[in-house]
Amino acid sequence: MTFSGVFLTVFIGFSALQVKILILNFYNLRLYFLSAFQLRNHASACPVCHIRVKRLPLIVRWLKEYPAFKTGKFKRNIISLQINFFFDKQGIRSCVNASSASKPHIDGRQKMETDITGNFKKTILNHSISPTDIVLDIGCGNGEKTHYISQHAKRVIGIDPSQEQINAAKNNFPADNLVFHTDPGESLNFPASSFTLVLFCESLHHIPFESHKKAIKEAFRVLKPGGRLLVIEPVYGKGIYEKISKFYNDEKTERAAALKTIHSVIAKKFHLVSEQEIYVKYMIEDFDDLYKTSIASKPYSTWKNENRQPVLDILNSCERTPEGGYIIDDFERVWLFVKNGNQAKAGQ
Repeated sequence: MTFSGVFLTVFIGFSALQVKILILNFYNLRLYFLSAFQLRNHASACPVCHIRVKRLPLIVRWLKEYPAFKTGKFKRNIISLQINFFFDKQGIRSCVNASSASKPHIDGRQKMETDITGNFKKTILNHSISPTDIVLDIGCGNGEKTHYISQHAKRVIGIDPSQEQINAAKNNFPADNLVFHTDPGESLNFPASSFTLVLFCESLHHIPFESHKKAIKEAFRVLKPGGRLLVIEPVYGKGIYEKISKFYNDEKTERAAALKTIHSVIAKKFHLVSEQEIYVKYMIEDFDDLYKTSIASKPYSTWKNENRQPVLDILNSCERTPEGGYIIDDFERVWLFVKNGNQAKAGQ
């Protein structure tokens, strides 16, 4: 089929408004024809849910990278046209739109996809978050989970002692109801009874053990009566991610100290509502992706280059994605507490 024939077919298939939008960007029109010729029968997997589908062109990835599609109504119109042209209208559209909105790149690097099962986010949402909540996330890191919480709460503040992490959080997750500050968890600059929920998400063990009591005392102080405390800690030594992390950040002592604090100090000040273990999966493209997003990005990393091959051996034993990436499993322990003096149920 000639170029003019393909153009005529596409032109007839779109409404006048859609064609007008396409003509605004010749580069995008060229990608249309490139995809139609080369990728018509391409089979791959949804970039968000990873379910294999027919005719999922690589043009979706190109759209997310091309600068002209980064902002505004024009981006949404173009993406909508792409989906209507190449895919069924059921399912895939929402996945691609979610991909653009929920998987930002951090500092220009390929970002590891966290919690692809959704168990982590479901646990946070189901156990603790309500639309009226005012939340403090202690040890928020790069802000990814804090940003998720902000989508379901009234107002959220994330703090971390690392200025680099806070800068990344501010740059990558702007939101009207979300604020990031550089502060230590054991000395909170907030008035008493300021929050309905305080969260330690994989952060309690990063606070020096001698400061644990101060951190819990501060959390207790800034919580409103009946306020909730959510603590999430990695299960030491369980899962592929733990096997890999031992090569650059073995936290056996710190994790044990955090558990001791949870079972002694916290239990004296809070009423335990629930405790559970959850299964989490991460997806990475290759070793370089893992190194950039998980190893080199950690300020406390003790990585040595001779550990590269042992880590590669572990990766090669992992479950693989249809695109050739790696799926890494992990386990987390979750505790939900209510501030003593009020036996109100979580979520009230």
